[in-house]
Amino acid sequence: MNLESGQTTKVTESLPVSFIDTENDRNVSDPMHTPLGWSADSQFVLLRDGWDIWQVPVTGRGSAINLTVDGREKGIRYQARYVLDMEEKGIDLSQPQYLRMYGEWTKKKWCSPPKCQPSWPCSRS
Repeated sequence: MNLESGQTTKVTESLPVSFIDTENDRNVSDPMHTPLGWSADSQFVLLRDGWDIWQVPVTGRGSAINLTVDGREKGIRYQARYVLDMEEKGIDLSQPQYLRMYGEWTKKKWCSPPKCQPSWPCSRS
């Protein structure tokens, strides 16, 4: 919602994934996966679809980008982002990000910069 104009925009409407947490059994209608936060420039919100992390433009214009690329394909759940600067005022998308990951089939947990889109600096291992 644009607070100045009052206009609302469904920013995820055209995306090929759902951000509803179908495994959440709380008494809430269509609960979403916990968002990771806003970009430092307030142009994007980082959302989780249960597998990958998406950079979604808040204006509804432009394309969303799957930043983690391979979560659904490889059975990796990108669960959370580690905040290293407790005073940050938004996520600096030009900096490396450290994520908590969980292997759905291996049941292993780890933290590492994942292989990501070129727009999000990560290790390229």
